[in-house]
Amino acid sequence: MADSLLLLTLLLAPVLLTLLAFRFSKLTGIINGVIFLLYAPFFWYLLEFESGGGSGFTWMFYLGIISLIHAVVLGIYLLVSFIQMRKQKGN
Repeated sequence: MADSLLLLTLLLAPVLLTLLAFRFSKLTGIINGVIFLLYAPFFWYLLEFESGGGSGFTWMFYLGIISLIHAVVLGIYLLVSFIQMRKQKGN
């Protein structure tokens, strides 16, 4: 149960950050949404239906790592965008 909760948390982070990215750029939000929809269902399918022989942990690991990397990159983008927006308002 703890694995599933951790994995769902890792999957929720890119989704929430993608929704937040729409505030700064609709194109960035759409691109990140498409990227998420490309890798998440693929690895989730492999985790659920192709996890024989102990390979389930591998798919869970890949899904978690890719989601974490996606969330970190998107978070950095949002932070930089927020800082630039604040600088423009100050001028």
